[in-house]
Amino acid sequence: PIRGAKWRSMPCADFYRRVQSVQEKHITINDTLVKKRFLCNIDKIIKKIPFIIAPLRAGVHSKGIAVYDRSKHIDNQQKKESNAMKKMLFIAGIAICLSVGCPTGYTGAGDQGAKEEAVAMVKKAIEYIKANGNEKAFEEFSDLKGKFIDRDLYVVVYDMNAKCLAHGQKKSMVGKELIDLKDTDGKEYMKERVELMKKQNSAWQDYKFMNPVSKQIEPKSMYLERHGDLIVGCGIYKK
Repeated sequence: PIRGAKWRSMPCADFYRRVQSVQEKHITINDTLVKKRFLCNIDKIIKKIPFIIAPLRAGVHSKGIAVYDRSKHIDNQQKKESNAMKKMLFIAGIAICLSVGCPTGYTGAGDQGAKEEAVAMVKKAIEYIKANGNEKAFEEFSDLKGKFIDRDLYVVVYDMNAKCLAHGQKKSMVGKELIDLKDTDGKEYMKERVELMKKQNSAWQDYKFMNPVSKQIEPKSMYLERHGDLIVGCGIYKK
């Protein structure tokens, strides 16, 4: 059934399908040798169809008996499918992380403010107060979409009695007396803040506060500067 012009002109893909259908009848799953009467016909086809010699030679042993090595074909297919699946899982993992696992705008250390940036923001805020006055400056500092919001960096302003005048993340705190405010460890950080500013013009203060990006309570270090009767601060979160 495999002799004649029909096989000589048959496309390579069709030929392999015919060979596979024959081998399924004559070869076991352990690559059993093809029956001799089939091999005789294969040898004739190899001589008549040059463009399939190379692929078929891969399955010919030194004894001249052809073997269809199906296991190698299956292994190659499985490797391709495995690599494709790994790529899909990797891409899906990144998509899930960006959409669910990681808060918006927060992807690593590069999205956290540094000490130098906190100091620079405080100085910039003081210059803004000088140039625009307290009312306009406090309004700008408390604007969540304003120019004094940068990742997890924002400006806060208090008077010397710990009354909040501006807050870059919790506008609800503006106008409140916060002298008795404590962090999650029970530290009275507002009393400490006022005392620091009574003794010096600038300082760093450590306490715990909610990170506006991660939405978690984290250790924070606040840089503070006194400007007249105002305490201006900007803090960084420490991992």
